[in-house]
Amino acid sequence: MKLPRFSQKVLNLLLVVTIIDGIFLAQLYFDGWKASFAKKPNVAENILIEPHPLPANVLKKASMGLDNFIADILWIQTIQYYGGGNPQGKYRKLPELLTTVTDLDPNFTYPYSFGLLIMPGEGYVKETIALGEKGMKNPRLKKSWEIPYYLGLTEHFNLKNYKKAGEYLKIAADRPGSPEITKLMSGIYFAKANERTTAYNLYVVVYQTSKNKYVKERAKVYLDHMQLIFAMEKLAAQYKEKNGSFPATMQDLVDKKYMSEIPADPLERGFVIDSKTGIISDGDAGK
Repeated sequence: MKLPRFSQKVLNLLLVVTIIDGIFLAQLYFDGWKASFAKKPNVAENILIEPHPLPANVLKKASMGLDNFIADILWIQTIQYYGGGNPQGKYRKLPELLTTVTDLDPNFTYPYSFGLLIMPGEGYVKETIALGEKGMKNPRLKKSWEIPYYLGLTEHFNLKNYKKAGEYLKIAADRPGSPEITKLMSGIYFAKANERTTAYNLYVVVYQTSKNKYVKERAKVYLDHMQLIFAMEKLAAQYKEKNGSFPATMQDLVDKKYMSEIPADPLERGFVIDSKTGIISDGDAGK
């Protein structure tokens, strides 16, 4: 006998509730098993605060197609876990939770942004990079500027990989909605990685296209800075051609009348020359 439409909706709702209850009970059982029989961690573990998420493949099979819904529930649990405070002082389950959420719903952008912002400060740099690269490989997230932006900051602050930071921020800058200053930041990272031509070209683009007055002005400052460096390196090459070696200091270029004085640096960093290569860099290079 065909059920009335109302009754069919009720049955569908009951089915969903049953599935959710089943997953919830399975999670409780798993938490209990981990607390009672699994290998004990070095510190005391409070299962009410520190969750033990089931593997994503198990949750997918149990959810009967409700992967995104289960991901939402686990996402809420992740926020509660982090926001509730951890008595051990280290959120050991954070990478696992975020990995599971994004396995269940790969197109859910918030867990990526949250993880990229939070995990480096908790000591999970490798896991942060893995999560960000996972998001970068998802073609459905190619419009997200946040993922490459935060990846770039992680490469900068945690790994000091300025070239990689510049590459990620350049990707972010080309995506809709990214802050105008992102492309300028990308150029700064490339300059710090000694990718000076790339940096210079980015400064030119920012200066010529930015509608933000502050960003445009800063781009001009960086352009002037690099133009001075390139000009003085030409003078250093002329110095070597005549004297057989590059100048030992910037002052040598003044003493030998290649320039009247050492120019003021628009960035107020000063200039330093490498006497072996003739390359001129910022006075605070390496800091």
